[in-house]
Amino acid sequence: MNFRQDHGEPDEFVALVLANQLRIRNFIRSLVSNRHDAEDLYQRTSVVLWKKFDQYEPGTSFASWAMRVAYFEICDYRKRLARAKVTFSQEIFDILAEKVAKLTEEEDDSRREALEACLAGLSDQNRELIRMRYLEGLEVDDVAKMVDRPAKTVYRILQQVRHWLHGCIQHRIARDPSP
Repeated sequence: MNFRQDHGEPDEFVALVLANQLRIRNFIRSLVSNRHDAEDLYQRTSVVLWKKFDQYEPGTSFASWAMRVAYFEICDYRKRLARAKVTFSQEIFDILAEKVAKLTEEEDDSRREALEACLAGLSDQNRELIRMRYLEGLEVDDVAKMVDRPAKTVYRILQQVRHWLHGCIQHRIARDPSP
């Protein structure tokens, strides 16, 4: 993938995704009742965000752009689901999606700054796992093979790192709530 010069390094993508991870997940979870499907859609959305990152306009709300990408992923999911069971009409779904997006579209600069500081506190190995999983969009099994560790171990480490990052971000925001 070729980055435009104003996008900087791929680390910018990781920082933006991690800073907005909760917001994007909550958007998806509010529109998809099955939590496993919601998590799968978050992962799919993350991959699409990476593939289309050159279309993101720096200086605009990454969360709004990401939720729009998630919206289209959810629409595709709903089409597949509609073949199997009854769902909301597209019109009702669109109204619901718009209302949820309005609740979460405000960019939170303090979260991004906190994330960047917290990412800096990770070990090189953990940062590399985060990069492979979320920047490159590799599946946990593929990451495990690349680092020669069991998939369960890599999954557990990623889960612990995400949990630690969440706590670190919350702590930094609570300590310095100014935007």
